[in-house]
Amino acid sequence: MAKVMFGVKELAEESNLDTRTIRKFIYDGDLPAMQLGHSIRILREDWKKFLEERKMSSDKKANELLDKE
Repeated sequence: MAKVMFGVKELAEESNLDTRTIRKFIYDGDLPAMQLGHSIRILREDWKKFLEERKMSSDKKANELLDKE
C-alpha cells in the first residue's frame, strides 16, 4: 500500500532533494503541509499536485529558452 503522508525527511529522500529545499517549498507557501505535534507532514496528493504545477511542456521550455536569447 502506498503511503498517504510523508515527513520532510522521507519526502526529501524519495525525491532526491535536500530537506531544506522541501522546507523552503513549505515555508514559501508553495507546498501545502500540516503540523502534527512536532512533525510536519505532506500529503502524497499535495506533492503530486505541486510537481504537476511545475512541470513544463517541451514547447514551453523551448519558448522560454528562445526568449532569453
